[in-house]
Amino acid sequence: MAARQRDEEQRPFDLDTGPLGRGRLLTLGPERHALLLTFHHSIYDGASMNVMMDELGLLYEAFAAGAPDPLPPLAVQFAEHTQTREQAVLDGGLTDQEEYWLRALDDAPPVLELPTDRPRPTEQHYAGGRAEFSLDAETTTALRGLARRHGATPFVAVLAGWAILLSRLSGQEDIVVGSPFANRRGPGAAGLIGFLVNSLPLRIDLSGSVTVSEALTRTRAVVREALAHQDLPFERIVELVNPPRSASRTPLFQTMLAWVPERRDLLHLPGVDAQPLPIDHAPAKFDLAVSATDSQGRISGHLDYATALLDHDTAERWAGHLRHLLTDMARHPERDVRALELMEAEERRRVLLDGDAAQPIAPDDHGALQQSTRHGGDAPHPSTPHHHATPQPTPPPPSPHRDRTRRTLRGPGPPAPHPHRRGRPRHLARLHHPRPPGQPPRARPRRPFRPPR
Repeated sequence: MAARQRDEEQRPFDLDTGPLGRGRLLTLGPERHALLLTFHHSIYDGASMNVMMDELGLLYEAFAAGAPDPLPPLAVQFAEHTQTREQAVLDGGLTDQEEYWLRALDDAPPVLELPTDRPRPTEQHYAGGRAEFSLDAETTTALRGLARRHGATPFVAVLAGWAILLSRLSGQEDIVVGSPFANRRGPGAAGLIGFLVNSLPLRIDLSGSVTVSEALTRTRAVVREALAHQDLPFERIVELVNPPRSASRTPLFQTMLAWVPERRDLLHLPGVDAQPLPIDHAPAKFDLAVSATDSQGRISGHLDYATALLDHDTAERWAGHLRHLLTDMARHPERDVRALELMEAEERRRVLLDGDAAQPIAPDDHGALQQSTRHGGDAPHPSTPHHHATPQPTPPPPSPHRDRTRRTLRGPGPPAPHPHRRGRPRHLARLHHPRPPGQPPRARPRRPFRPPR
């Protein structure tokens, strides 16, 4: 089965002669079959799958009973709908939307500088890998409740969490994330099969002392504005904004978040138990792309990543960071987003000690961390002579992973000195230990937040 799926995935389409869709029915047993449907993305999107599965069920039921085709004629054809949309752009009917996107993306950062394992190649590569993540039922319920109290959806909560993680990883506070919108407004558009989805750049400002609640409020406002201006094609947005172009990356955004509807009961066939097949691999269209869904009481999903930039271990670690961050968001909506937990206490102790979460902790190191955490940056470091002269181990050599993980723990800001050197920065440990009640937060330069109008 897996070999047949890979064959279907890798077999190219002929864009000149077509067809751009194909199906293969595999017989796995006397009463067990697999239907593989493969489409070129230019004629298919996520909403098209819902339409097709619904119509396939209706046709199966009718033909099995010897009845005629039950589907009514389409009110509008895909080509007609597409021409109407294109004409609206040419005639100036979307001028208001053009002005909105110019304001929303004015001076937006052209690239998200993630701490990748390898330099970005001169041309974008599409080989990809996948890392899974899942929230438990209790956390999912808490996250839904948090979103509801802020007039938002679980999608907005996950988007806010994803933007916060990207900010923590990159050190940037101005984050642009792409997200696909169905874009099926207009007569008859909801029932069409075709590529109608429109990917929109969602710019989330995380500058200043931002709590989880404030981040949700800002993210909700951005999503609402994008929904109100979703008709302008992404290609036109790129043309208007005219960001710096490079063959090494996608314009405007290099990360994506897609909210995927429940697929478990999508196809209904009389007398048949039909379940979707898992897709274990997909090409990397972006540096990072999260797909999330709310299914059977739990939010779960996967992180697709470009293998030209990241190792699988790094992607797995970041997927775990997202899970921990969303969990901490649900528990502590009043917490500063820079103080949200990204990892288990044991892993965090390892990183704070030597930057390597894969190495075990010796008991002496554990005690040293407790001393450093308790006294902040003023505490003597284990490698500094204090009240004894016990020889100390040689500090480990610099490591890109060590620097990357330490910066993630600290939040945005300049790189921290190596933790085995004298003068460890206070915020390295303090960021993950909430300040005492009544103590005011440390003042930070704040850039005024200007939501798109």
